[in-house]
Amino acid sequence: MQKISALLTFAVFIVCPAYAAEPVTSLTVMDHQITVRTVGQTDHVIAVDGSVLKHDTDNEQVGLLGPYTGQGHTYVLLAESAGGNACEMQFQAVDLTTSPARLSPVFGNCSPDVQVRIRAGALHVTTGGYTGRPSAGSPKISGETVVFGDGKFTPAR
Repeated sequence: MQKISALLTFAVFIVCPAYAAEPVTSLTVMDHQITVRTVGQTDHVIAVDGSVLKHDTDNEQVGLLGPYTGQGHTYVLLAESAGGNACEMQFQAVDLTTSPARLSPVFGNCSPDVQVRIRAGALHVTTGGYTGRPSAGSPKISGETVVFGDGKFTPAR
């Protein structure tokens, strides 16, 4: 019974919806401190161990989701929202396994729903389907899967 419980705990840790928790502004992960400091309404500085990783002036809100660890790799997601109701959320992945940390391009179909897996050391992120404004008859956009690892970013096929 303990083995089954341990396996279920491990499975939930590796594969979990990222939106289950609200994004935070600071995380300590594997001896690294990653922070989002907001200076103005659309002025955010994302830093790893005090070094600026990104200066974001495009979004109203930027937060951190994770960490996602497994197979010797550690990742965090930046959850970015420009505000309004046309596109709720997009993401960027931060690879904390390397020094300096690596940042993926922006991805996502505006859905705040994501599932995260680590497979072969790479981060696999799948977004949920999204309908921006159902009252206006917006079509549903299918989810997408992206893979980020070893500095390489690709849509999964």
